[in-house]
Amino acid sequence: MPLPRSSGSHTVVLDTGPLLTYLTLHYLDRTGATDREAIIRDVRSGSRYPFTATEEERFRLLLHRFKRLLTTSPAVAEALRLREYSLLSRDRWRFRELALERLKDGKVEDVHCPLRELCAEEGFRDLICRLGLTDASLIFVAAKERCLLLTDDRRMFEGLLAGAKPDVRLLGDYLKSPD
Repeated sequence: MPLPRSSGSHTVVLDTGPLLTYLTLHYLDRTGATDREAIIRDVRSGSRYPFTATEEERFRLLLHRFKRLLTTSPAVAEALRLREYSLLSRDRWRFRELALERLKDGKVEDVHCPLRELCAEEGFRDLICRLGLTDASLIFVAAKERCLLLTDDRRMFEGLLAGAKPDVRLLGDYLKSPD
C-alpha cells in the first residue's frame, strides 16, 4: 500500500489529534477492546475523513517510517485530558496508564519548549495569541527541527498557509494523498 512521501525529514511532530490517535491505538492493541471501531470513530470524529482500517494501517506505517516522533507537554496534556463524553473516558485510568507507558518508552519524545524561548522568537507571541500555546509550541518545535507537523486542526493549518512556516499537513489529507 503506497504511502505519501515524507517531507524529507526523518522527524515528525504530532499535534493533539494524531497523538491521541497514536495513544488510542496502543490502548486498543493492549486491551483488546471489543468496541474498537466505535472508539476509533469517536477519537477521530474531528477529522473530515473516516478513519477506517486502511487509514489505521497507513497511519501505523507512516509513523514507523519516521525515526523520531516529537510532541510537546501541552499536546500531551490535551490528549490525556479526554472529553467527558468520549468513549475512552469510560476507562480513563487504564487509557492514561497505557498512554504514559507508551510516552515513557521513548517512541515519542516530549520536547521541552519554554515559554520564554517561544516568546523570544519573532512572530511566536502572535501565534500564541491567535492559536494558543499548544499550537504555537508545536509549530515552534517543527520549525526548529525543520520537520513535518501532523495535525487535525484545520484552523492552525489554514492560519499558517499565509506565512512561510514549517511543513504542516492535515493527517486525514496526508493519509489520503497518493505518492
